[in-house]
Order: sequence, then C-alpha cells, then structure tokens
Amino acid sequence: MQKPIDGLDDLLPEDSQPEAEEDEEPYYLRLWKIQRQKKDGTWSDEHAEKAYEDLQVVHQKELEKYGVDNLTPQEAFTRVLKHKKGSHHQRGMGQGVLAFTSYQNQGINEDAIQDRIDAEVNRRVSEQLKGIHESYDARLRALEERLGSCSSEHVHVS
Repeated sequence: MQKPIDGLDDLLPEDSQPEAEEDEEPYYLRLWKIQRQKKDGTWSDEHAEKAYEDLQVVHQKELEKYGVDNLTPQEAFTRVLKHKKGSHHQRGMGQGVLAFTSYQNQGINEDAIQDRIDAEVNRRVSEQLKGIHESYDARLRALEERLGSCSSEHVHVS
C-alpha cells in the first residue's frame, strides 16, 4: 500500500476526491475484532466468533431499519451480550466500564413523571373547562334577560 502524499487532496478537484466507504464496519465491530481476534485471524473462543456474527446481524438490522448505524459500542454490546443480573459491568468493554442500563436506571422514574404530567394536564383542562362553562352560563343568563325584556315589550306593544 502506498503512503499518501501530504497536501495532495487540496490539489485535486472536489468531485475527484475519494469518498468515505459506505459499507465500512461500525466502530463496535472493529473494536470487537481488536479485542477478540488473534493475529492469525482465528477467534479467541467460540463465544467471541458467535458474538461477532450477532453484532453483524445487529448492524444489518440498523442499516435496514434506519439506513445508518449509529449504535454506540455499549448499546451494541448490550443487545448482543446482554447484561449479567446484579452486575454493573458493561460486557465487552473491559474492566471498569459501567453498563449503559446502569445509567438509565438512576434517578428518574418515567411512570412517575408521566403521572405528574397527566395530573397537570388534567388540572389545566379542568380549569379551562370551568372558565368556559362559567362564561357560557353568564352569556345564557344575559340572553335570557334580553329575551325576557323583549317579550315583555312585545306584550305591551300588541
């Protein structure tokens, strides 16, 4: 492979510059290969090879569904390697890396937030409906009074 010449890209017209390869492996596939594939091309164990094949399937599904694969290594490894119950360690990422799900489980309970939102929406809608109802009642009384006064005038005129 030839060594690229510095500054050559600046001299080439824009349309002749090589474009990035669309079928390039995502980072998580390359990372898995680096971690689990030996220099001779064999896998460190059967599990590593199976996991790589599963990661390729995940990559293809992302491409088919979204047209692009934007998964982080943590997300991809969590989908394929799953998460060991009771552990906060992210499988496939080396020691010390917390699992993606351990960040998601901290602090915020989505159901509680949704309940608070629903309660606030219901409160505001009730207030608005009460105001609308009072406004219509006032208008109705005013119309009834006008009709009452009009009918009494008609009685006197006749």
